[in-house]
Amino acid sequence: MTTVTPGDVWTLRWDGTDLATAMVVQAYDSFAVVWPVTSTSHSSPPALAINDEHRALGAALWPTRPTGIGNHLLGTRLGTLLSQNAIDIISDEMEDPEAELTVLPLATGAYDADADRAFIDKWNGYCFHTGKPAGQHWLRTDKLTSSRALANALNLDVVQTRPYWDGVSPLTDEQLTALIQATGLSSDDLTGPDPYATAEAHLSSPAFKEAVEARVAETGLSEEQVRTATRQEFALAARDDSANRIDEKLRDALSRVDAP
Repeated sequence: MTTVTPGDVWTLRWDGTDLATAMVVQAYDSFAVVWPVTSTSHSSPPALAINDEHRALGAALWPTRPTGIGNHLLGTRLGTLLSQNAIDIISDEMEDPEAELTVLPLATGAYDADADRAFIDKWNGYCFHTGKPAGQHWLRTDKLTSSRALANALNLDVVQTRPYWDGVSPLTDEQLTALIQATGLSSDDLTGPDPYATAEAHLSSPAFKEAVEARVAETGLSEEQVRTATRQEFALAARDDSANRIDEKLRDALSRVDAP
């Protein structure tokens, strides 16, 4: 997978639209913690001024606004702004209001309360952007005696039941409610994490961003729809989830996503 490295600046992009710019501070399998990067139009304290050498990456860095974002939002890598050591120093300095700033100085732009509120709201939205449909519930089969119990509760035949039992498709809110009522079990008993979470994490990597966007252009589907359909195609494929095959299987699954 494409490496997401602390200190690198990326565009955030969804459905082909550039949303914002950010510098990675911490990188994980499916998400990253970032500091927003803004232009001169929003570069007031407590932001830090980006030096002239890296001004092409942005005008201001916001270590006071750390935000967790899904890797699916990472679009294009623009370059490296800071080393890990510099990130650590800035993080320590931000903890002490009396500390002297030794890496980057405070930005000098005028404070705009309305712009700052809009900035915070926008980044809160990125934090909660999952790239997935809402209301997905993945069935835990260990609490049910057999797939027949699921079929009876949801009034499904054998063929209709299989995708839910195998973790290909999630239960809807209504189906989960019906299953709770039929079994007397709780939501926590009946649902759990996505059984294909590892594949989802691979798909969220920037390594797949261009291929996903190309499929969006070819099919007319949204990026969310293409990613959801790719996961489903992956789950339907013959089982071979060894680590060195996941990316290959995902690309095969992506190629099978068709226009509606």
